[in-house]
Amino acid sequence: MPANSRLIRSTELYDFLKRQPDFSRMVESKYAFSRFLRKMHDENILKQVIPNVEVDTSNKCMYQWRFYPPTKTRQRQADPESVKATFHLSKSMFFSKGKIYKANNGVMVRSMQEVHILNRLLREEVFDIYYERPLCAASSKKFPDFTILNTATNVVFHWEHFGMLDNPRYCEYMVDKLEWYKRVGYKGIDEGGRLAVTCYENENQFITSVENVIERLKEIS
Repeated sequence: MPANSRLIRSTELYDFLKRQPDFSRMVESKYAFSRFLRKMHDENILKQVIPNVEVDTSNKCMYQWRFYPPTKTRQRQADPESVKATFHLSKSMFFSKGKIYKANNGVMVRSMQEVHILNRLLREEVFDIYYERPLCAASSKKFPDFTILNTATNVVFHWEHFGMLDNPRYCEYMVDKLEWYKRVGYKGIDEGGRLAVTCYENENQFITSVENVIERLKEIS
């Protein structure tokens, strides 16, 4: 892996590796490289070879790969003492095989970004939290990433996080889901509504966005 202090994606890794003659002869395209990574992941081999990789499998058509420098640890230590909120287990089996990352309360979620969001929510004693609890409206059903009840204000919020903005299909899915919320009458928390939306652009932006949302969930009544 090239020496780098930042996150790199599979396309960047491929661009680096294809300069090696042996590699370019074996792997003819970025798509072939992606298929190879997926096979390695599905056979539980990838993490044994490259421990500093994060795999987001929420989009079954196209896995998302993120590689980190070896010095950057992606697994956070469990911290049960930081769990102050109430968490309600969902009976939903919505793409359950994609939940491979563990939060501080032992709940499995789909990505390290969702781990960060859930761990941050769990630090707030006034929150009752549900993960992927079904939401039915206009004769259809969606699964918000998080449903949060602020027990101090008795207000219920839904939080959607979108972490793969470099994936065109995923972006289409994001637009469709946000348009559904708009059709059924939800407004964003910046408008005083009950829908929180975060996206991942970079780590600093993401962490700041999560903190801003948490503050709004505590303020809106």
